[in-house]
Amino acid sequence: MSHRFPVFYRTSVRGTRQLVVGGFAFNCRSYCLNSVKKAWKCSSFSDCKAKVHTVYDEIVLIHNKHHHPKENDSKILWLYITRSQRGGQILHIGGHRYYGRHREDAAKKRWLCAHVYSEAKCQAGVITFNDEVLTTFREHNH
Repeated sequence: MSHRFPVFYRTSVRGTRQLVVGGFAFNCRSYCLNSVKKAWKCSSFSDCKAKVHTVYDEIVLIHNKHHHPKENDSKILWLYITRSQRGGQILHIGGHRYYGRHREDAAKKRWLCAHVYSEAKCQAGVITFNDEVLTTFREHNH
């Protein structure tokens, strides 16, 4: 299903996984945390009716009409993970893209700059643990 909103996951301040669609964060309802099908509710206001349903992390239903403003973009767009056309994970941080060098179900992950195979041969990288940055290594050369 194609959407005109950027979609990704992040970790909330309290450590729970949130779905972010078009600048709005959604929390998974408690009964669906271990399910393949998940129902997400807007995290900003308890009376907001916006909701999203996913199956295997793909959006199958979306009602994205909110009665409140979006969150601050700098708070949301700092770190997020998307999928490549071939299905691999891509980490985005501060305008740089990183390819994963790890098992997707691993808690600790090693990411290399997407320019590692280009003329730049950039060796910069990131190590994450549960999708939070532990450390960065080497500087970008592009």
